[in-house]
Amino acid sequence: MKPNVFVNDFWGLVLPDSIQPYKTTTDNIDSYTASINVDILPPTILDAIKVTHKMGVRYLWIDSLCIIQNSDADKDHEISRMRNVYRDAYLTIIAASANRVGEGFLQTRTDFLGKVAIELPFVLPDSNAMGLLYLSSWMMTTQQYDPSREPLHQRGWCMQEYFLSPRELIFATHTLQYRCQKHTQNIGGASNPYWISSEHDPAPLHDLPKSPQTREEIEKVRQAWKATIENYTKRSLSLSTDKFVALASLAEEFSEITESPYLAGFWERTLLPDLLWSKDRDRYYTPRPKEYRAPSWSWAAVDGEVNGGNAYFLSDKQQLISKLIRCETVPKTPKIPFGEVISGALVICAPVMFDCVMMPHWMVYRLLEVGEGGHDMLIDQKTGRRKQEMGRGELDSSDDDDFTDGVQRISVVLIYSRFENNVPGSDVTDRVIQGLLVEQLGHRNDPSGVKMHGKYRRIGFFEGTVRWGEHDWLEEIRDTEIELV
Repeated sequence: MKPNVFVNDFWGLVLPDSIQPYKTTTDNIDSYTASINVDILPPTILDAIKVTHKMGVRYLWIDSLCIIQNSDADKDHEISRMRNVYRDAYLTIIAASANRVGEGFLQTRTDFLGKVAIELPFVLPDSNAMGLLYLSSWMMTTQQYDPSREPLHQRGWCMQEYFLSPRELIFATHTLQYRCQKHTQNIGGASNPYWISSEHDPAPLHDLPKSPQTREEIEKVRQAWKATIENYTKRSLSLSTDKFVALASLAEEFSEITESPYLAGFWERTLLPDLLWSKDRDRYYTPRPKEYRAPSWSWAAVDGEVNGGNAYFLSDKQQLISKLIRCETVPKTPKIPFGEVISGALVICAPVMFDCVMMPHWMVYRLLEVGEGGHDMLIDQKTGRRKQEMGRGELDSSDDDDFTDGVQRISVVLIYSRFENNVPGSDVTDRVIQGLLVEQLGHRNDPSGVKMHGKYRRIGFFEGTVRWGEHDWLEEIRDTEIELV
């Protein structure tokens, strides 16, 4: 393959005032194939051309020019092979500090350190040349450099190139960096670790075990995917429907490692515990997208940062209390199996509590049958039945915040259980139960009561604790097959 440099200018589509007006279309492809007037190109692309020439590399890939932007067929074709474009590039130019394609990235960086440092001259070893050593207390008071604060790391489309490219030149806010699959180094020998933080990055793909078999290997891959999802969901996309497409190359890379079917952002092998993702409870939860892009049980069905999985992987004190019956998704474009989906269904057999209520403070209660024990003060005003506190729910979106008279009627599907010893040196253990908050389609807050048949959709995450010595109500819940869409 001919040496080439790759630069992604999708950031030009992030803000309305920075849309790239000069792009390849079916109308101009013939003239662009002959030549492109560089005077019309924005600064970021011009800077990428300059860097490519300086390195003596002949070919430069720019997505807005190399993909026919008004051709769905060409987009599908190119997107299906983007993983190879990233992996096979000689070098990727990453304009990490650029907010838009019109900014460029070759500007002179501010010398923060030099302004507050004492200069100490010294003679370079084995040379008569003079150098300068900067002595400063600035690093004692400043925060460590965090790549995730750069504009690049706010963009969903840019994540794949960052983690799949074999080598990169990163034009960061503070300096120029060289990055390969194993290490990041500031150009010019500035090796201060405060300037090269990457603590939030997922595990490098080359460090992951291929065809994981042991529990430890499976968990290592699972945690790497979880970190990938958490990193990715912090980022924004211009088009909501690109949620899967912008991650497709990384998903394809993971598929060769996991050797497990891909299901709307999950791997079949660890699907059940990974269903226990949740939104950050300390952040305002956003509305659900108006257009369909994923089944309700997928993290891709909502916007904003998610915790990729609350359950630990299985051990002697941790167990799944549910069973996967069937799961299937239908891709929009067969050529892009890791891209958009048009439908998805999940059938599991699990303990399901259908008669539950949730209060605005997010506490979840189960309604007791006549004759069951309970506190007289805890009465459901609508049914007159006693209720027992089970745990806490976390809603996925503001659209699911549909309380009527201070109560929301829900069902709870239990997925996972573990025992925790909260008294050191004692055998006393509490039982933690985790699952999903669901509602039946077409019967939200139905006054006639919750129906026990039909299809359901996820609306949140549930976690409860049965204290040691208390009545374990889980033992009384029967297993039920339930379909989530």
